[in-house]
Amino acid sequence: MHGAGSGGISRLVPALALALLVAVAFGCAAMAATDPPDRAAATARIAAADARLAFLDRFEATGTAVLPMRSASGAIEEEQLDLLLLRERPGRLAVRLKLSVTDTLAWLGSDGVRWWLFLPADTPPTVWHGAVSSVGEEALEGDAIPLPPGMRQPKLVDLLLGLEPVGDLAMLQWDPATSTWWIERSIGPEDPDGLAWTVRRGYFEGDTGASPVPTIVEILDGAGVLRARSRLSEHARVEVPDRAVGDWPLVPMRIELSGGDAAEAPARIALERPSGRGARVKAAAFDWNRLLQAMRPERLVEVGTGP
Repeated sequence: MHGAGSGGISRLVPALALALLVAVAFGCAAMAATDPPDRAAATARIAAADARLAFLDRFEATGTAVLPMRSASGAIEEEQLDLLLLRERPGRLAVRLKLSVTDTLAWLGSDGVRWWLFLPADTPPTVWHGAVSSVGEEALEGDAIPLPPGMRQPKLVDLLLGLEPVGDLAMLQWDPATSTWWIERSIGPEDPDGLAWTVRRGYFEGDTGASPVPTIVEILDGAGVLRARSRLSEHARVEVPDRAVGDWPLVPMRIELSGGDAAEAPARIALERPSGRGARVKAAAFDWNRLLQAMRPERLVEVGTGP
């Protein structure tokens, strides 16, 4: 009996030791998981990607946009449209959404000073417009506009595309709950009470610690309320003239745009044939007066000038 007991104890001691080692290992792993990544390394990676993005003075892409749209019965249905995206720094944007070869649903754009939203299929054909210095988002929230909330304000759409470098990364902050680095900056003042709006960009650290591209962009109003969000994925390198391949920036090919309501379905954009050469980026695409002549709207609605 004594010998059997000694044998049991001798077998138990290694098992306990192994269990203790496993517990210590798991404890260390858990502690490591909660430790923030190297901030200096993350800043360097994002800054390098930012520098490449700064080379993208002109950008063009075609593609498709799948929009959640309300039918005559009130139901939400998806509509797929052809998309043309043109962009030129500083602040010039054009997004054309076409239902067919000849039928344009919307033309969103900005020349850096004024923004506009042409709706040629409206009855009557309408253009909403205003100063870039005033978002005027509330006026664009009605059901009369046949676009989801995240795609109605050209200035916000431009920010949500994630094509502009952040610049100063001194305020980069780590969020352990989402494994994401966040950087935010003011884009105001925008509200009538003078409170600044904020744009936040998130960089998901992931398992490799090598993701220098933004994966989420959020825009908050002066009261801190989320007004628009984009999710960016499937980044691809885009050719920039007179730059080595290593200098080509990473640009998202899949973009989901939504308003502040988490329950609403996002608009889904799939970009194709992206280029930094900008062969189709012409001055006429951002010319307010020429667009007025071409679109011939019967109704003009100016936003952001009231009390």
